[in-house]
Amino acid sequence: SYNPAENAVLVNTDADGGTYELFIIPKDAASKNDAQPASDPEAKRGSGCCAAFVARNRFAVLDKASHQIVIKNLRNEVTKKCAPPCASTDAIFYAGTGSLLCRSDDK
Repeated sequence: SYNPAENAVLVNTDADGGTYELFIIPKDAASKNDAQPASDPEAKRGSGCCAAFVARNRFAVLDKASHQIVIKNLRNEVTKKCAPPCASTDAIFYAGTGSLLCRSDDK
């Protein structure tokens, strides 16, 4: 998931029950006139099966272990927690600013 306003990238993996990495890429890293190569951005990591941006400076993480959706800021700090609409929610997706699409296998 890419956030163009903050030049941030979220990468999800299924390893270890689900993890994510948040990379904030410096805006001047893309400049071609720099004499020095840009340093690698440091990743902020966390556990959760899915992560998606929900606002310019916020992203959501589905924590299956605690059955919660956790909203975090770009410093990877928790700002809010809430229960998913269905207890068996197994994935979340961006669905517009401030909204998430929740997937569940319930029929």
